[in-house]
Amino acid sequence: MQVYNLFLKIFKSKIGQIVMYIVIFLGITMLFLSKTSNSPSNDYKAQKLVVSINDKDNSLESKLLRNYISRNTKKYEISALDKETIQDDLFFRNVDAVIIIPKGFSKSFNSNNITSSINTYTLPNTMTANLTKNLVNKYLSTALSYHKQGYSSSESLIKAEKNAKIHGNIKLVSKKTTTFTMRYYFFSYLGYILICTCFVSGIPILKVLNSKKIDARIQCSSYRFSKKNFEIFLGIATLGLIVFIIFTILSFIILKKDVLTINGALLFLNAFGYIIMVLSLVYLFGQLVKKDVYVSGITNIVALCFSFLGGIFIPLNYLSDTVLKIAHFLPSYWYIRGCEFAENYNSGSFIETFHYISIELIYALVFYLIAVTIIKMKAKNSI
Repeated sequence: MQVYNLFLKIFKSKIGQIVMYIVIFLGITMLFLSKTSNSPSNDYKAQKLVVSINDKDNSLESKLLRNYISRNTKKYEISALDKETIQDDLFFRNVDAVIIIPKGFSKSFNSNNITSSINTYTLPNTMTANLTKNLVNKYLSTALSYHKQGYSSSESLIKAEKNAKIHGNIKLVSKKTTTFTMRYYFFSYLGYILICTCFVSGIPILKVLNSKKIDARIQCSSYRFSKKNFEIFLGIATLGLIVFIIFTILSFIILKKDVLTINGALLFLNAFGYIIMVLSLVYLFGQLVKKDVYVSGITNIVALCFSFLGGIFIPLNYLSDTVLKIAHFLPSYWYIRGCEFAENYNSGSFIETFHYISIELIYALVFYLIAVTIIKMKAKNSI
């Protein structure tokens, strides 16, 4: 097992680079951990606008309008109604809007002319400005419709408020959501980190073992060519197993009980199929790379290409149709599809996961066969 022992010896010298990528991965994971929640239902909270109301008309109609606005907003007492004070409170976000009901509002309402009877001060071109205007205009336009039908002004305003209280009941009919949990982000970004860690640690080892000096010594000894390749294959398998165990331990530390589910098991299976593909790709590039300086460049090109086009860095639903067609030729695309299925799995058959894993294994077989072909071609050229 001399070749295998040499593989492990060189692998020990690459531990520092593996640790570096693990730290990068943990940094990305912690970033998403701070921005995601496992309970999407708590993401939305109703908020009320902060509004200051001044009623100068003091009529029955203006009181009904003032009460309606007060019930649907948070009250704020402004110190003075001069232009400078209003602008200061709006600028410092003390208030979202200042509404002044002028004298003659009731007369304007009774004459069906209320479009310009309310003075509203807001920050221009902001969401709060639009919400304030919609709140007032919708209420008054509804009341005006009732008034035109023969109702009195007070009856119209009361009916408009009753209409405003009508809301539809919303029920969740499907638990499937595009807002993924931390568990999904952990395993999806694992697709990028697995390529980086396996490439920077595996390709340099294969470059050394495939060098002319090592190859010439093996040919001069009683060491068979098949035995050498078997031990190299065993070394690559050991590399993959060590990396997979490291990230498995990290998943239990970070995600805890979230991985102790059927969804977690499916994600682990999908990741295991993907790392086999990555190791096969390492074996292929190990036959092609001639210098250590090329390893970093190849690692970045492959990892970033797989990540941006395959859906790791950019969600698949944000990719254009043209990019998605290209992504179908990348194993990372099928890995992400597997992650999405595992994350959203609720009940029923999970054979779809094995469909994605089988595609990843087909890529692994193709890369391995290409590598073997290159090895045979090199052997023929050396004779």
